[in-house]
Amino acid sequence: MNRVLLLKSTAVVEVDRLRYGSRRLLIALVLFLQAIPTLAQITTGSLQGQVRDASGAVVSGALVKVVNADTNVARPVTTNGTGRFLAPSLPAGRYEVIVEANGFKQLQREGIILDVNQVQELDLTLDVGEAKETVEVSANSAVLDTASSETGQVVDNHAITNLPLNERNPWQLISLSTGVIGGSTVTDVYNAFNSLIINGGRPGTTALLIDGISAAVALPGTQNTGSSAFPNVDMIQEFKVESNYSAEFGRTGGGVVNLIYKSGTNSLHGSAY
Repeated sequence: MNRVLLLKSTAVVEVDRLRYGSRRLLIALVLFLQAIPTLAQITTGSLQGQVRDASGAVVSGALVKVVNADTNVARPVTTNGTGRFLAPSLPAGRYEVIVEANGFKQLQREGIILDVNQVQELDLTLDVGEAKETVEVSANSAVLDTASSETGQVVDNHAITNLPLNERNPWQLISLSTGVIGGSTVTDVYNAFNSLIINGGRPGTTALLIDGISAAVALPGTQNTGSSAFPNVDMIQEFKVESNYSAEFGRTGGGVVNLIYKSGTNSLHGSAY
């Protein structure tokens, strides 16, 4: 009888251990899934700023609509008590900002270009008047980045599709950025990237991200890092060569090349070569 009770007790202990292990596995899985969205911080940008009236006083409770010019997708946000607003995790592209507030004319600002991993600051001023009146502002001038200490240079789609490339190798255009020397002209997917030197870093220490995913691979028999992907020129929207970057990137002694692919728009488009 004592042996039977001992066996039952042992079985209960084993079941409790399995349950405890399952709980730990479930908690680890939940934490992992919660961490996945942070990858989007690398491939997207943000628009933020402050809304004021003509006298310089802040306007709280104003409706700020951030509209993607290519897809017409709108992101509505509201200014807080200090007149500030934030629209995070926006895909790189062209944007229009519409501001509405009681007692003020509607403000419509067009031509805002948001680059990959850019935090752009906007200062918006509302004029007193009826809401049916609209003040249009075109933002075509270069914007000084005052929202972060990161530095880098964007190679946009116009340069990628119009500049001559040997064997359609997009990595050749990285050398257009400040502080970059070297750069292999070969088309081998492993070696086309490994000789870049950014800001004095050693060759092969440049990080490569494609849509937020690392595409760098260690070259066989060397300590250098090459490219595991050779993107088609027609697929690339733009890329940014980061020379001074935040801790979210890390793992590199040189620079970071942050490349994003094109996404869909409301207009029919295509290419051939």
